[in-house]
Amino acid sequence: MGKYTYSDGTTPNICIIGAGFSGLTAAIKLKKDLNISSFQVIDENWDVGGTWLVNTYPGCACDIESHLYSWSFEQNPNWSKAFSPHNEIWEYIRGVSRKYDLYSHIKFNTKVVKTEWEESIHQWRVTVLNKDTNEEKQMLFDLV
Repeated sequence: MGKYTYSDGTTPNICIIGAGFSGLTAAIKLKKDLNISSFQVIDENWDVGGTWLVNTYPGCACDIESHLYSWSFEQNPNWSKAFSPHNEIWEYIRGVSRKYDLYSHIKFNTKVVKTEWEESIHQWRVTVLNKDTNEEKQMLFDLV
């Protein structure tokens, strides 16, 4: 039984909200550092990337040097410019997400509309809206 395993042999069921840099970092760290794969990332968009997916405009690029705006554990020595353009950053995010098999953990086009702590069962009740079907669904998690 590992450090992050319950007495019944299971690991915590974890909800990560958002598939931008922060949410993906949480997912990668759970898998890579804690050996936990019992998590789900919920994102209202159709792909990973957060702001790098939804903000597109002429000249969109990183405003700090790209080597600083990347994961310390997934450095990219091949940035085309010191201040990389939007598509290059987004492809970097997508590539790292594929490398760590994060796509299999992500519910896309799904918006979190409510989170409630259920004291009686010691879990979070997360209400989500499927943006494709407009159906709401409730899911239970140990951690959000």
